[in-house]
Amino acid sequence: MAALGFAVKIPMSCSRHRRSPISNLGTNYNSENFARLKYAARALHREIFQFKFDYPLQTVPEAGPRDSLYYYLYSESLSWSIMCMGADGIPRVRGRLIGEVYKPAYIAWWGLCNLGRYLRHNDKASLRVFLNQVAWLESHGVTRADGAVVWPNPFDCLQGATLLRAPWVSAYDQGMAISALVRGYRVTRRPSLLHLLRGAGRIFELGCKPGRSPRSLELRRLLQ
Repeated sequence: MAALGFAVKIPMSCSRHRRSPISNLGTNYNSENFARLKYAARALHREIFQFKFDYPLQTVPEAGPRDSLYYYLYSESLSWSIMCMGADGIPRVRGRLIGEVYKPAYIAWWGLCNLGRYLRHNDKASLRVFLNQVAWLESHGVTRADGAVVWPNPFDCLQGATLLRAPWVSAYDQGMAISALVRGYRVTRRPSLLHLLRGAGRIFELGCKPGRSPRSLELRRLLQ
């Protein structure tokens, strides 16, 4: 049997039951190439045939009052094309380079959309989905030594020339988590959520370390 330019002799007793590791290399290589072509074809199809200048989001004036449960944006037409839903009802984000990962902002946004559906249609199942996302955010908030509560991203991410190494935090994730938890507190009135929110807001009060430029990697990770 020849593979990758050289011959490998396999005993007859083995060849009937298992494939050569060298043969598997060729199979894996072809599979990876096929996956890349599939991603490329799908990207071209979306960019050429599914590109739209309008985005299915609507602003929500009812979100203004301090005691409102509404969020500022809402849609019932989002594709959720990068979602991988877990058996526990918590979505993961699927990416070509990062695989399937938990993204705090995405989980918060899924919860807020379901809360919006509950408010518009009195759909109790959507309310349960929202509260499930709130419970995940509550259990995955990390309290730092300075008292700030953050939601780290458990994966490496390349942003331009900056490689964000896990666990990194983002103002976007932080803001979305706070938005979901604020409304979770208004629904449940649980003191534990209020305590968590006080810590979550503290991160925006922290400055840069003495002697460090505001353009330092640490601050860029925080404010990405």
